Amino acid sequence: MNKTLLEKPIVLYVDDDDASLKLFKLHYSPEYQVFTANSTMVGLDILKANDIQVIVIDQRMVKITGVRILAEVKKQFPEPKLILLSTYTDFEALTEVINKIGIWKFVKKPYDPDDLRIVMRNALENYQLLKDTALAGKKLNESEKLFKGLLKSSPDGMIIVDDKRKIKMVNDQFTKLFGYTKDNVIGKSIDFLIPAHYSKHRSHFTKYVKNPKTRPMSSGQEMFGIRKDGTKFPVDISLSPLKTNSGLLISAAVRDITERKQAEKDLQLQKQQLNIIYDSVGDIVYYLKVESGSHYRFITVNTAFLKATGMTFEQIVGKTINEVIPNSALKFVRSNYKKAIREKRIVRWEETSQYPAGLKTGIVSIAPVFDSKGSCTHLVGSVHDITERKQSEEEKENFITDLMEREEKYRTLTQNL
Repeated sequence: MNKTLLEKPIVLYVDDDDASLKLFKLHYSPEYQVFTANSTMVGLDILKANDIQVIVIDQRMVKITGVRILAEVKKQFPEPKLILLSTYTDFEALTEVINKIGIWKFVKKPYDPDDLRIVMRNALENYQLLKDTALAGKKLNESEKLFKGLLKSSPDGMIIVDDKRKIKMVNDQFTKLFGYTKDNVIGKSIDFLIPAHYSKHRSHFTKYVKNPKTRPMSSGQEMFGIRKDGTKFPVDISLSPLKTNSGLLISAAVRDITERKQAEKDLQLQKQQLNIIYDSVGDIVYYLKVESGSHYRFITVNTAFLKATGMTFEQIVGKTINEVIPNSALKFVRSNYKKAIREKRIVRWEETSQYPAGLKTGIVSIAPVFDSKGSCTHLVGSVHDITERKQSEEEKENFITDLMEREEKYRTLTQNL
């Protein structure tokens, strides 16, 4: 069967809950080609027909556990990165089977969409790194000249060791990364490049020599390298076996991920700051995705939205406006959304609707968001609740009306005396 050729990275999500499948696709379709499957058989058929790069699977399924599915998948399709979602709090209970299968990452449910996005991005980077390393390893076997040429041209630090952990060759990028000259490292054990606290390194290396294959050096565990000046830095390391006439050699691609780690920390901090601002705003704020057929779906809402309407997060996020906004206001709201998109400007109006929390009146503002091609992809909405002000105005008007009626009755009475 022909493989699907697409520009977007391809991700498969397996879960027997249809709502979870839809929400996953909603979150990640803009940046990934997302396939979903609600059973093992459907998932395997998708894997046979497409070049899946990352597989995300829910551990707790009704008929079969995620771990069992991944074990079966790994036998037939060893290349895709495997991510396991689980509500288990005891990670140690799954550690042995996770390491045996070679799962890239364990993510606790309920997951944060942005956090899982980072995990998938890292998995895709490592997937590509493994592909590059495997390709380099294959070509290195063709000739020593080509072997050295590939080492020199690799953007990553490359180190070649034998089955006794002795360094046989490194490239220029490696020497720049670690601060050593080639004469400093050739013939030495790789142990001095690895932090002392990583005590299981030797036993892991021995296991790898017995069953050599292209894979990450560590499944989901943070790895560090030590420079000549003693500084420690985070790295991604991918291993690839090289079978030569003189015996087994192991190629390791070492990538400095300091900037990526810092970017992740900055992103997390920014997210925390935005969440504080988002939830501390007194007005209602919400974010809608614009879908084909003039459909609008809630992506997120702030705490003020929940408080004002009396609805829960689950009742709103992932739902269309048809499922959230009362029917009495739906036609009017939809026309204003279309107007904002058509005229490419913020549109404001006063709206009164009945929600579980009661009858609410607010000044609504909706702002369209456009992509680089000029298509509206999202709407940002805010509502300033004026329910209490409206009630006060009505009470004042009623009071004045009542007072005028009393004055009229009094005037009529005095005239008749």
